Amino acid sequence: MRITFIGILLLSFSMLANAAELTTFQYKTHSGDIYELRDGTIFKKTGYGYVGYMGYNQEVIFLEGNIVCMNGEQYAYKLYEAGSSYHYSITTYSGAEAYAKFEEVCGE
Repeated sequence: MRITFIGILLLSFSMLANAAELTTFQYKTHSGDIYELRDGTIFKKTGYGYVGYMGYNQEVIFLEGNIVCMNGEQYAYKLYEAGSSYHYSITTYSGAEAYAKFEEVCGE
């Protein structure tokens, strides 16, 4: 599991270094493993892992390979519905701010 996490982390930082941007989405609600974001995105958390309490407008990050970051952890997911790409709840960070936000949302 540790090797997979490190691989994902390196891929994520590599992706950030190339694009120098990171996009976050605001959480709205969930029922069981089905999550809805403020922009209308709906996805199901698959696999194992307990997410815990999600606060009001808490940020979520989608990574390559169907991985989503929430509450400092990474989870597999299956997308049910994509939301609006120009919604007020979507924030794009760049440069050092993107790295800091990645660590905040995805953990170390």
